[in-house]
Amino acid sequence: DHLDWLGDIAYVLIVCSYLVKDMYWLRILAIGASIAMITFNYFVPETPLWIMIRWNAVMLSINLIQILLLLRAKHLTILNEEEKELHATVFPGMSKVELKKLLRLGQWKEISVGHELAREGRILEHLTLVYNGVASVFRNGNKIALLKDGDFVGEMSFIANHPASATVTAESPLRIIEWPTKALKGMLIRNPSMLISLQASLGSNMAQKLAT
Repeated sequence: DHLDWLGDIAYVLIVCSYLVKDMYWLRILAIGASIAMITFNYFVPETPLWIMIRWNAVMLSINLIQILLLLRAKHLTILNEEEKELHATVFPGMSKVELKKLLRLGQWKEISVGHELAREGRILEHLTLVYNGVASVFRNGNKIALLKDGDFVGEMSFIANHPASATVTAESPLRIIEWPTKALKGMLIRNPSMLISLQASLGSNMAQKLAT
């Protein structure tokens, strides 16, 4: 009888779980209620009520799994400083989860001066974003533009699936992100909303280039 209060605690926690809006705390309260019910039904009756114990153990397991999934989803939306900058400036239309997926597929690279990112007339195997630095754009041997932070390399080739229309060379040390074209297109087919967001980012960047 000294553990009778556990039954009251269990139901108080259940009631409280109905009152909270945050899913994380709802799960925590439900876990507390299940633990209290399991303890109550094992120690208080003359013999343990195994049906109650089993089903509360099932509910406890389900809520533990759901908390792990919530924590994993929360982790996927935590951006570091570089990712926050990209989200704000280059990919504002993407959700944080979509941006995380996109960046996991890409590869960060440090590029030295003079390195070619694209060669006029060649099929590009990567879509490239200049994160930091300056690159020169040449067409028919003539310098026609400069690419800077936040500019894409090969976006027209990526969209239209044709050879590069210009040669792009690093004019300063660069920090870039490269996405393999085939793998990126496969990801976009599986994630239509990400495709729309990326197309918007590419279109915005092309418009900025034409305006300068």
